[in-house]
Amino acid sequence: MTTLADLRSAVSSFLNYDPTNESYTVELDGLINRAQTKVLGSHRWSFAQRDYIVRVFPDFTEVNVAVTAGDAFVDLPSLTAEGRAAADGHTVFLTSSTGVQSRTYTVSFADLAGIRVYLTTPLDEGTGTYTVTLQYREINLPSDTSSVEGLLDLSIGIPEPQRAMTKLNRDQIRLDPKTTGRSLYFIPSSSVKIQTPRVPSGVATVAAVAQGVRTLLVYQTFVWAGRESALSPPVEYKLSDVQTLTFTAPAINPSSGYYRRFYVASPTLGIKRPVLVGAGSDPLGGLTLTPDLSLTNLTSEDFQTTAVPYKALGQTQRFNLWPHPAEVTDYQARVQVLPQPMIEDGDAPLIPPDAASVIEHEAACTSAMRLDNPSLSRMQKELRDASYRQMTQRYLIQSTAPVVMMGGQSSTKGPLSLGPYKVIP
Repeated sequence: MTTLADLRSAVSSFLNYDPTNESYTVELDGLINRAQTKVLGSHRWSFAQRDYIVRVFPDFTEVNVAVTAGDAFVDLPSLTAEGRAAADGHTVFLTSSTGVQSRTYTVSFADLAGIRVYLTTPLDEGTGTYTVTLQYREINLPSDTSSVEGLLDLSIGIPEPQRAMTKLNRDQIRLDPKTTGRSLYFIPSSSVKIQTPRVPSGVATVAAVAQGVRTLLVYQTFVWAGRESALSPPVEYKLSDVQTLTFTAPAINPSSGYYRRFYVASPTLGIKRPVLVGAGSDPLGGLTLTPDLSLTNLTSEDFQTTAVPYKALGQTQRFNLWPHPAEVTDYQARVQVLPQPMIEDGDAPLIPPDAASVIEHEAACTSAMRLDNPSLSRMQKELRDASYRQMTQRYLIQSTAPVVMMGGQSSTKGPLSLGPYKVIP
């Protein structure tokens, strides 16, 4: 298996880099990761496809909901726990007793321990009793998704393929987005980038016993609608044998909807990729997390094999369905994924080992130009092109996804990408 250390060594040998120089190592790792992203973004590759099960909820309606003008929440006591957990990021509207419908409001987060559903903006409607409708229209995909290659409705005996459609197609053939029923089409929607924290908050050094001497880098992320931001800049903590850390995220405005997660890394202990040590603090705050950050635990094999590494790429791709399902429905989504950055020496690229040389030559080609060595760059480019041709012959996907055109006529000019993307470090 080819690893980051193998790729770094190969590129270093091409360029006569000093592999023991830390600044060179960091620069090389960046070049290698960018090279992989460039190669993978050029085509649809068979090895870069993944299947995910996506659960989609129907619209939920609650009648006789008491509302106070200016509140930024509604109380929905009949909403199920599963529906409440999935409500973040979706939309609600209110309907008066005379049938007047309000504008659409976005759900910031739903209180999982109560009945309250918070909104990103205060209600414009006057005090009174309304019917509240919660619409689960924006369906999230993992943050490493670049395009949807196929979608299957699993609610019937034989999975039903969903045809691809753009929002422009939907509007041109006059399909009402409010329609519900059994879905026929999936429609790529806008991507969402979650704001990145400027600095970890609520981290405190407290007394402890027999913890061991260690230096930790602490990061924080924001999580909204189950999707995670990029990592904050790290804060270094040098802890003695009688010190550890606790995490108490402060209360923030509920309209933000941001949960907080905390990660740690320790390059001196070989933990270069940040791993999760605290999650679950909602915008209301007040929850104190006390993970085991002792040297014994951090260096144990159990921690190595069970710790959850940070994997988000900082933005979320979404899609809609038409018609929107009228009941809870599971779909199997086949997507093209983006690569996770390689950080630790043992990290492997997404590209298979027999094609990994294309990363080496792409990174060396770029580096040689930066070092003002055009002849070496040309040689590496030729080697890269040869490796690339072999890679396309074996792994390039030739088939296409059906795309709905004007008038409902189908074509096979896919795939239907979810739009431009950029990798968030």
